[in-house]
Amino acid sequence: MLAKSQVKAVLRSLLGHLALSVPAGRGPVSWRRRAGSARLVAAARLLAAKKYERAERAVRPLLEDSAGLSSPAWRTVALAREKRGDRRGALEAARRSTAVEPVELESLITHRRLAISAGGDQEVRALIERMTTIKPNTEKQIRATLEALVDGDMELAQRYRSSLVAWGIDPVRLEEIETELLLIDLYRTNREAFAHALQRVQEERPHGGQVIVHALMQCRAWDDLAAFVTGHSASARMADVERPGLPIKDVRRAASKAQAAGHLSAAAGLAGVALAVDRNDSFSQKILDNSTDQLAIVAAGWTPGMIGSRPYQSKPGAVLSVLQQSMPIRSGGYATRTHGQLTTLQARGWDIRAVTRLGFPYDRWSQSDTRVVPELDIVDGIPYHRLLDPGVRQYPQFPLASYIDRFADRVVEHAARHRASVIHASSFYLNGLAGAAAARRLGLPFIYEVRGLLDLIMSSENPAFAGTERHRFLTRMELETCLLAKRIFVITDALRREMALRGVPSDRMIVLPNGVHTDHFAPRPRDPRLEQELDLVGKTVIGYTGGLTFYEGLDVLLHAVATLKGRREEFRVLLVGDGPYEETLFNLSSRLGLGDVVIFTGRLPHTTVPRYLSLIDIAPFPRLPLPICELISPMKPLESMAMGKAVVVSSVAALTEIVHDGRSGLVFRKGSSEHLANALERLLDSPDLRVSLGEQARDWVTAERDWSKIVGIIEETYHAVSDQEPAATARG
Repeated sequence: MLAKSQVKAVLRSLLGHLALSVPAGRGPVSWRRRAGSARLVAAARLLAAKKYERAERAVRPLLEDSAGLSSPAWRTVALAREKRGDRRGALEAARRSTAVEPVELESLITHRRLAISAGGDQEVRALIERMTTIKPNTEKQIRATLEALVDGDMELAQRYRSSLVAWGIDPVRLEEIETELLLIDLYRTNREAFAHALQRVQEERPHGGQVIVHALMQCRAWDDLAAFVTGHSASARMADVERPGLPIKDVRRAASKAQAAGHLSAAAGLAGVALAVDRNDSFSQKILDNSTDQLAIVAAGWTPGMIGSRPYQSKPGAVLSVLQQSMPIRSGGYATRTHGQLTTLQARGWDIRAVTRLGFPYDRWSQSDTRVVPELDIVDGIPYHRLLDPGVRQYPQFPLASYIDRFADRVVEHAARHRASVIHASSFYLNGLAGAAAARRLGLPFIYEVRGLLDLIMSSENPAFAGTERHRFLTRMELETCLLAKRIFVITDALRREMALRGVPSDRMIVLPNGVHTDHFAPRPRDPRLEQELDLVGKTVIGYTGGLTFYEGLDVLLHAVATLKGRREEFRVLLVGDGPYEETLFNLSSRLGLGDVVIFTGRLPHTTVPRYLSLIDIAPFPRLPLPICELISPMKPLESMAMGKAVVVSSVAALTEIVHDGRSGLVFRKGSSEHLANALERLLDSPDLRVSLGEQARDWVTAERDWSKIVGIIEETYHAVSDQEPAATARG
């Protein structure tokens, strides 16, 4: 016989199935609420089972229901869309969930979390205030509201205290939040007073350790946090670590955040404390192993493999390219640059084979993603091989030496099968080190191509990352990789100067700029069907194509557009692409009142980009004054220039290498929306200037940046290194 709990589970399941089959919105309100609640429960089960589309369909009949279930129904839609990766749609649904009455506290909590990721500070503040007005039903809801108050202020916390007392709820936890707020303020303004307050909190508060950990986490004071936690745990018996109030779950989370922020010693210390409590904590073990591995390499350097002799007769003109990623799985600037190079080399008679990094693409996909990729993709005749192991989805990159050895083993297999005469690896250092190791084993010349630097990307996003242990690790590994190469390609002259300052020999570096197939990206008339579809007939189009990332400066563009909108009406803005900043930009566009002016297309196949480019009259590239933008040039401006568009670029060094102000485009002062608005208005006022700049831009790109020109640099280098002894100039 079934146990009582099993019978209840079966009945709940049957009720859920029944709820999904009964039409919603019919019958008395009490029945609609019962049926609707059952439908919500069934949708929650579908979410847990990762059946996101079915979950959204399940609650769709409740979205406009009058029985008071619209708020949780829209929240379910938000969660389903978030799980599918539709962050913009998730936030829109979350807004709907909190715009109806009665609103549920869970809906406000979900809306706040999604709004934080979108960068809507005012929206978040308003949501926190609303959260404090609704009585919580569970301890989880109380905790969520209290945690939100850490991002608020003392006055708001006091109001919530009064509400909790009125609701008959013990406000002890709120007192801890108030103490956290005090510690955060003191840490940021008066370190001496913070130290005294820290001592008092430890002595007087029953959960003082928890309060201090939360406060230091909010301040992102990872080194101080690690010092406190390790000192705290050292003063207690390891078996009693949690009794003095040290929150181990938060310590684990802090270890992960410290590692991401570049503080490797702090991450290792925090992970070590978590492991002292639970030796089977695999999450903390990974953080500890990864952090200590990187610290050891920073201290001792990298030891390259031994130089071997070629076990086969290499085939003249056979090249093995080692890549971070490639088409058709990825279609951004990196993949486009690779494909432009390789297709042109192949057309000139070179025998090309490419491999992507060990684990790509599974190593960046979530564990719930069950998609399967083929071991080989052939795109326009270029074979892209995936280095994957049967049934394996996770490829940890630590210990680094072990990962590089396994990666190099696979590169050696493909090089030998291809009878390669040159191994050419492109950013980042993982590909470079594996390519270098394989080349040394086989006695082949090795070329490394620096297309970007992870340390620049991370320090541009978070200036505090510069100078951290992880930053030193990344700069060290890129330098070590360059020193193993006979020749180093760099993407801009500005990057060449930077790498020389870092210790890369100038005589080994060659500038290999971005290029474009000018026959593919050629001037063309507007696509009439697409123009009609997007309602752009008779409009001057300001258009951007590329990744929607924080450093592209598209927020500067939107502010410039807001200025222009106040002056004129004959233009529209087209943003073609996707990326992690898309949601933030969409929300900014809404706040600036640009919904009727700005069009977001989302991600498009690279082959369709020329259709959208045909609609664009003015192509701005407003990259921000950040290290990554000064040194690394994007692909997209060249595509626009090749199509004869009038381009407007910020004055970062990498862009002024390709756009000459007043001749092949306009240059505005980097970071200034006012200067950008003036440049855009100048072009809006003068169709003749747009045509003139576009024609000169195409002439320059055709003469200087067609892939047929750029690839000549690669060919000369391949011939040069093939005529030398394999390790003659490389580090031994």
